[in-house]
Amino acid sequence: PCQDIYGSCKTWKREGQCEIPPEETAFFVLNCPESCEKCVARNDTSFNRRSFDYPMDFNATGYNETLTFSVAKPVMFGTPSLNFTEKCTTGQTIGFISHFCKLYPNLNV
Repeated sequence: PCQDIYGSCKTWKREGQCEIPPEETAFFVLNCPESCEKCVARNDTSFNRRSFDYPMDFNATGYNETLTFSVAKPVMFGTPSLNFTEKCTTGQTIGFISHFCKLYPNLNV
């Protein structure tokens, strides 16, 4: 989907940064395509503030693992991240592991 990588893209557009020719710097075109109007935004993608659970049941072994995914909104100067948590259960033992993955634009397009 077409979306800005940085939370400050709208501010940069107001400051005229989107008008800098790509030959000088392609930063704003690559990282702020929605604000700089370099693509058409898809209105069907949004943050719904819910996570998605994918249960993986290994009852035959007594082990159960659930992965929970959620997309975090980017901070002003940060890039979005994909957060995911593992909940592992074996008998009476429960373990939690939290991860995140930073999302960056594909610069080879």
